[in-house]
Amino acid sequence: MATGVQVWSVAPVTNATADSNINFAEGMASSQLYDSCRALMSSVAKWRDDHNGTVVTSGTTLAYTAITNQVEGSLVNGYEVTLQFHATNDVNATLAVDGLAASPLQLYAGKNVVGQDFPLGSIQCFTYTTSGTGQWIWHSYTRPILSAITNSISADVAMTSTGFFDGPTIAQGSTGTWFASGTITLNNPLIGATWNCKLWDGTTVIASGEHTAPANFPSIVALSGILTNPAANIKISVSSNSTNTVIKANQSGVGNTDSTLTAIRVG
Repeated sequence: MATGVQVWSVAPVTNATADSNINFAEGMASSQLYDSCRALMSSVAKWRDDHNGTVVTSGTTLAYTAITNQVEGSLVNGYEVTLQFHATNDVNATLAVDGLAASPLQLYAGKNVVGQDFPLGSIQCFTYTTSGTGQWIWHSYTRPILSAITNSISADVAMTSTGFFDGPTIAQGSTGTWFASGTITLNNPLIGATWNCKLWDGTTVIASGEHTAPANFPSIVALSGILTNPAANIKISVSSNSTNTVIKANQSGVGNTDSTLTAIRVG
């Protein structure tokens, strides 16, 4: 028979036999009172320790496992546990507690969490619900502190052919939804030139533009866009109709930030 706070009832009369470890039945022997009170304290302590973040997950970043103090005998609606994550999660991660069946970790019924929602060492609280297909609902439904990455080229990039050359590049990983925004400074000191610029991950172009300028006329091109689960590093790449074009690192003379890209994780 299951024991612990999860099987206690809000109706006092039914608690006489609700928990096999605690006997508060009418007419109980006085000698049983001490053991029942101690068992009651133990159950509350187990409940406390299942909610204070000391239960650490194990398993994989896609299929987490955890052993609780209350030791759930079945997945009942409303069962709650607070976990400390031993590793950052992947998209569509699941949780199995106390050797029971794995169920998805979700924001709400039917909406799975995305990768990196639960960073290594973070403490998160979940409630099991039997609505839908049965799932662990994340209490907060707020994303963790968003990742923000900025990078600039540290030296000029000489464009020695009419192909594309990479300017500022961000190593953001391949999960999540990212808002990227950047500027790139271009100049051709010898002749007028036309530049084609694209903001992309090497596969998907999320913003692009063309610019033409006379000789020795430094120009700034700004691009921004949103990309989900990037295939590779997000970057700004440029092609030119002239082999004399340069992607400038410090045209302004105030620091190597004239060609800079920032990516912010927004989901």
